[in-house]
Amino acid sequence: MTNKATRPRRIGIDGSLACSLRPTGVEHFARALLHELLRLEAPDLQWYLYLPPSGNPGTTPPASVVTRYRPDVNTLIKTPWLVGQSWRDRLDVIYAFGHLLPRACYGRHVLTVHDTAFDDYPETYPPGDAVRAHASVEQTCRQAERIVTPSRATQEKLVATYGFPSERTDVLLEGSRSIFCPGDPGSLPAAVRAGIKPPFLLSVGRIDRRKNVARVIDAYRMLVTRGVTCGGLLIVGPEDSGSAEVRARLKAGAVPGEQIAFTGYVGEDELVALYRAAAILVYPSFAEGFGLPVLEAMACGTPVVTSNVSSLPEVAGDAALTVDPSDTEAITGALCRLLTDERLHRTLSEAGIRRAAEFSWAKSASRLADSFRRACNVPVAVQG
Repeated sequence: MTNKATRPRRIGIDGSLACSLRPTGVEHFARALLHELLRLEAPDLQWYLYLPPSGNPGTTPPASVVTRYRPDVNTLIKTPWLVGQSWRDRLDVIYAFGHLLPRACYGRHVLTVHDTAFDDYPETYPPGDAVRAHASVEQTCRQAERIVTPSRATQEKLVATYGFPSERTDVLLEGSRSIFCPGDPGSLPAAVRAGIKPPFLLSVGRIDRRKNVARVIDAYRMLVTRGVTCGGLLIVGPEDSGSAEVRARLKAGAVPGEQIAFTGYVGEDELVALYRAAAILVYPSFAEGFGLPVLEAMACGTPVVTSNVSSLPEVAGDAALTVDPSDTEAITGALCRLLTDERLHRTLSEAGIRRAAEFSWAKSASRLADSFRRACNVPVAVQG
């Protein structure tokens, strides 16, 4: 019989979030992190990957990974199937890219809390959602052996608000993949369809209320009324809780000469092209677990205007202009500076590329593997 102290630890991964057909923030997190995690040199860890029927996590697991697909039957089977597999595989750890995992799963639970925006800005959520989200994270804190977060800001909130022990949390940070880099944008079908011409302002992300898109529209209109040259405002992302407010804002207060358009969801290749063609990414969100569009834009050499709250200064560093997200005049002023000062625009473009290079999904995967080891009480070397 193999000695548990010497055999590789069995790490189960719920890969369902990585299999989204139209990935956005959390799903991109799951895909990129899983890709790097399964390629780590980690002989002390044996991966067990659990996927939905015909699930495509965007990466081909190496032969050493035990991959199990849920039967293609009623989705109600998902929970008992995952619980049953975890017991059959006698896992040491089971991990989810989100904070939800059946409590009955075998093994010590390592879960991800991406943000606690529902505590700080409950008014930006549909009725009841913020209360349910808070209760769900409270359950996670009771259930998890360890919790990983994508930023120190989220880690600090988790400790301060929920009392989860800081010594049982790990910060992964995130990264931008190699596809996000400077270059020729090529054709821009989304922008062309919308009638927007480079250089334009770009807003990226789900149109939920905490993303502050309505105020981005106000700031853009202030630029237009002041005669600042700009190719328009392109809003990229799927509909969400803020869509009704944004559309109401569009109907009220339009100014002569404005060009505002929505693309809805776009694929990754098109998103890269839009970053490269944009003059500025405008991202004054009220709260983020990380703020991946900020990093992606910087990696493409696109200057960024973002918020001075939540995790966003942690991501942007000194390579972006940060403003109070509730101050429309401050957002407008930052945009005006970048659109009229070529030297500043160039400086932030170059600084953003350097800043983005400091982040790496490979480093994040290594930190996550160490979190699994800590959950198993395996000594971990201190990283510099």
